[in-house]
Amino acid sequence: SDLMLVYKPPGMLTLPGKSEPDCLQARVIAASNINNINNINNNKNTWIPRPCHRLDRDTSGIIAIANTKEAYKRLSAQFEQRTVRKRYIALVEGIVPDGQPQQQQSGVNVIDLPIGKIDSNSNSNSNSNSNKIWSTSPHAEKRREAVTEWEVSKRYPQHNYTRMILTPKTGRGHQLRLHMTHLGHSILGDELHGHDNDSHNDSNNDNDSNNDS
Repeated sequence: SDLMLVYKPPGMLTLPGKSEPDCLQARVIAASNINNINNINNNKNTWIPRPCHRLDRDTSGIIAIANTKEAYKRLSAQFEQRTVRKRYIALVEGIVPDGQPQQQQSGVNVIDLPIGKIDSNSNSNSNSNSNKIWSTSPHAEKRREAVTEWEVSKRYPQHNYTRMILTPKTGRGHQLRLHMTHLGHSILGDELHGHDNDSHNDSNNDNDSNNDS
C-alpha cells in the first residue's frame, strides 16, 4: 500500500535526533525488512518509509507514514495546506468551565495566540537555537499565528482534571501545551510548559513542521 498509519507511543521520537537514532521511523524501517539503510540513503531511486508529520516525544498518537514518494508528496502538501483535520484528546489540570463568548468564534471555543521562541535561560545572552524554547511570550522571536479550537469532553471533579478535545488549526511547536497553559489548565505531565514553569511560557501574563502537540 502507499500509506501506513502507525501508533507512536509516548517517550519516542518520530524522527531520529542528533544523539538518539531510535525513533518511530527507524523501527518502521526495521520492520520493513530493509537490510542496508546506508546504501538505501545513498540511492536516490530507493524510497524508505517516511512520516508525513510529527508528534512530540511525549505525545502518543497515529502517524501517517508514506511508503512511496508520491504518497509523501501528496499527503505532506495536505498537511501544509491545512486540509488535514487533526484532533487530540488531552487530560488537563483542573475543572475547565464552559467557554465564554469572548473566547468563541462562531460558537466554537478558540485560542488565538501567536507562538515564537524565547531564551530558555533568562540570564543567558546566547543566540544558539539549542537554548531556545517555544513560547507565547509577547517578547518571543519570530512569532507566528497559532490557533486552537477546544471543547470539554468530560470533567472529573473527584480527581480535579478534565478531558479535552483539541483541534489545532495551525501546526506550531508545542502549540497545544502552550495554549492549554494559557487557558489556565496545563496538560497533565507537561514538565516544560506547565504552571511550574511560568517564567518560560509567560502564562502569568495572559498567557506549540506539523508538530503542534
